[in-house]
Amino acid sequence: MQLPPAYTLPWFEFVCEELLSKKPNEATEILVEFRTSSYAFLARDFLINTSIPMVKFQAALVLQYACISRWESMSAVDQNEFRSLIWGLIVPDQGIRSALLPAYASNKLLQVFALTWKRGWRAENPSARQSFLFSL
Repeated sequence: MQLPPAYTLPWFEFVCEELLSKKPNEATEILVEFRTSSYAFLARDFLINTSIPMVKFQAALVLQYACISRWESMSAVDQNEFRSLIWGLIVPDQGIRSALLPAYASNKLLQVFALTWKRGWRAENPSARQSFLFSL
């Protein structure tokens, strides 16, 4: 597999396309390695900037893993920015969404968003919890 420069959108799109090839194992190994790397949160940019539905879904999967594994080490500011970004991609009137998400990618983002609240629920103050529930 001849890859474009690593950790760029063309690289990520290429790896995702390789998942549909006759030998998806190598692409899967690359995605698993990427989601555990320190570059995993670049998937936010890939999610926003790609127009390929499967790439959006795979980026959401990477973000889900990165969020779960690194949530405790993220600052409160980074956690809130991450939540806001994901919510902005889910809710069309937030202005962040680059293109209409397919249902399967949108559902994955909803899972990621729910996980961010689940992971941080106890650390949030009561007014933040109440604000979140009213926003739904």
